[in-house]
Amino acid sequence: HGLHDVALLDLKMPGLGGLAMLREIKRSRPQLPVVIMTGSVGSGESTGLCSEGAVSVLPKPFEASPMLRILEAAGVRAASSGREPQDRACRPESPTGS
Repeated sequence: HGLHDVALLDLKMPGLGGLAMLREIKRSRPQLPVVIMTGSVGSGESTGLCSEGAVSVLPKPFEASPMLRILEAAGVRAASSGREPQDRACRPESPTGS
Protein backbone atom coordinates (compact mmCIF):
# COMPACT_ATOMS: atom_id res chain seq x y z
CA HIS A 1 0.00 0.00 0.00
CA GLY A 2 1.08 3.55 -0.68
CA LEU A 3 0.51 6.70 1.27
CA HIS A 4 -2.44 7.86 -0.84
CA ASP A 5 -5.96 6.52 -1.44
CA VAL A 6 -6.58 8.52 -4.64
CA ALA A 7 -4.79 10.89 -7.03
CA LEU A 8 -6.54 14.10 -8.11
CA LEU A 9 -4.89 15.56 -11.22
CA ASP A 10 -5.50 18.61 -13.35
CA LEU A 11 -5.12 17.80 -17.04
CA LYS A 12 -3.10 21.00 -17.64
CA MET A 13 -0.22 21.07 -15.16
CA PRO A 14 3.16 22.78 -15.49
CA GLY A 15 6.04 20.48 -16.24
CA LEU A 16 4.74 16.94 -16.33
CA GLY A 17 1.18 17.25 -17.69
CA GLY A 18 -1.84 15.41 -16.36
CA LEU A 19 -1.81 12.67 -19.01
CA ALA A 20 1.90 11.95 -18.46
CA MET A 21 1.35 11.91 -14.68
CA LEU A 22 -1.64 9.56 -15.11
CA ARG A 23 0.54 7.18 -17.12
CA GLU A 24 3.32 7.33 -14.52
CA ILE A 25 0.90 6.65 -11.65
CA LYS A 26 -0.68 3.72 -13.51
CA ARG A 27 2.78 2.31 -14.25
CA SER A 28 3.93 2.49 -10.62
CA ARG A 29 0.61 1.99 -8.77
CA PRO A 30 -1.95 0.49 -11.17
CA GLN A 31 -4.64 0.06 -8.48
CA LEU A 32 -4.56 3.72 -7.34
CA PRO A 33 -7.74 5.52 -8.47
CA VAL A 34 -6.96 8.65 -10.51
CA VAL A 35 -9.51 11.45 -11.05
CA ILE A 36 -8.77 13.99 -13.79
CA MET A 37 -10.10 17.54 -13.39
CA THR A 38 -10.06 19.81 -16.41
CA GLY A 39 -11.33 23.15 -17.67
CA SER A 40 -11.84 21.87 -21.20
CA VAL A 41 -12.05 18.35 -22.54
CA GLY A 42 -14.05 16.81 -25.34
CA SER A 43 -15.83 13.48 -25.13
CA GLY A 44 -13.14 11.82 -27.26
CA GLU A 45 -10.41 13.06 -24.94
CA SER A 46 -12.42 11.87 -21.90
CA THR A 47 -12.65 8.42 -23.44
CA GLY A 48 -8.90 8.45 -24.04
CA LEU A 49 -8.21 9.43 -20.42
CA CYS A 50 -10.49 6.63 -19.24
CA SER A 51 -8.68 4.12 -21.46
CA GLU A 52 -5.41 5.30 -19.88
CA GLY A 53 -6.78 4.38 -16.45
CA ALA A 54 -8.60 7.43 -15.03
CA VAL A 55 -11.65 6.50 -12.95
CA SER A 56 -13.41 9.74 -13.89
CA VAL A 57 -13.02 13.01 -15.78
CA LEU A 58 -14.55 15.99 -13.98
CA PRO A 59 -14.99 19.32 -15.82
CA LYS A 60 -14.13 22.50 -13.90
CA PRO A 61 -15.56 24.40 -12.25
CA PHE A 62 -17.47 21.81 -10.23
CA GLU A 63 -19.46 21.56 -7.02
CA ALA A 64 -18.45 19.27 -4.16
CA SER A 65 -21.18 16.65 -4.71
CA PRO A 66 -19.82 15.19 -7.99
CA MET A 67 -16.32 14.93 -6.50
CA LEU A 68 -17.66 13.21 -3.37
CA ARG A 69 -19.65 10.77 -5.52
CA ILE A 70 -16.55 10.00 -7.63
CA LEU A 71 -14.41 9.43 -4.54
CA GLU A 72 -17.00 7.13 -3.00
CA ALA A 73 -17.35 5.17 -6.25
CA ALA A 74 -13.55 4.86 -6.38
CA GLY A 75 -13.60 3.28 -2.93
CA VAL A 76 -11.97 6.15 -1.05
CA ARG A 77 -14.73 6.69 1.52
CA ALA A 78 -15.52 2.97 1.51
CA ALA A 79 -11.94 2.17 2.49
CA SER A 80 -12.15 4.37 5.57
CA SER A 81 -15.61 3.11 6.57
CA GLY A 82 -14.98 -0.62 6.02
CA ARG A 83 -17.57 -0.90 3.22
CA GLU A 84 -16.85 -2.53 -0.11
CA PRO A 85 -16.04 -0.06 -2.94
CA GLN A 86 -18.57 0.38 -5.71
CA ASP A 87 -17.97 -0.09 -9.43
CA ARG A 88 -14.95 1.87 -10.72
CA ALA A 89 -16.16 2.38 -14.30
CA CYS A 90 -14.76 5.60 -15.77
CA ARG A 91 -17.21 8.22 -16.92
CA PRO A 92 -17.23 11.94 -17.61
CA GLU A 93 -19.07 13.78 -14.85
CA SER A 94 -21.37 16.79 -14.80
CA PRO A 95 -19.85 19.75 -12.91
CA THR A 96 -23.11 20.23 -11.01
CA GLY A 97 -23.67 16.61 -10.07
CA SER A 98 -26.78 16.17 -12.22
